[in-house]
Amino acid sequence: MDEQEFNKEKHIKYWQRCLKTLLPTQYTTTDSSRTLLGFFILAALDLLGAGAETFPAHQRTQIRDWLLKCQHPNGGFCGSPNHRYPDKYYVDTGYGKEQMDPANLPATYFAMLSLSLWVVREGKEEEALEWLRKLQREDGSFGELVTGREMWREGGYEALLFGFGC
Repeated sequence: MDEQEFNKEKHIKYWQRCLKTLLPTQYTTTDSSRTLLGFFILAALDLLGAGAETFPAHQRTQIRDWLLKCQHPNGGFCGSPNHRYPDKYYVDTGYGKEQMDPANLPATYFAMLSLSLWVVREGKEEEALEWLRKLQREDGSFGELVTGREMWREGGYEALLFGFGC
């Protein structure tokens, strides 16, 4: 049986296409997980030796700007810019601004990992950490959303890593 060789350059081209253009069809239904997909694309490029240092500054700025479009006004991140309302709609009606379009822990985790891997920090870490503190429950566990009271097992792991990363 012939062994097939790994074509590194072709694999880099695939990930660059995923980063710069539309995702392959099978991924288009995962809009709410775009920060996760973005992180895996950026990490794959980095592992293949085509990381941030190989991109011009304007492209790194575009990546940073896209990630920051996912940030909720209260500090956490939504899974996609399409899941975040324009700022003018975040009005506190007595239930808190976080009641609308809530950010979530997985999106925040992957957005902050991507920002730390690919771009210069923007001073948004303190806002995100303040938001993260709101996710902790009385028993010490973490929830996925500020609005819920559920315990989320994976949340503690992500919150710990995120907290140490900032």
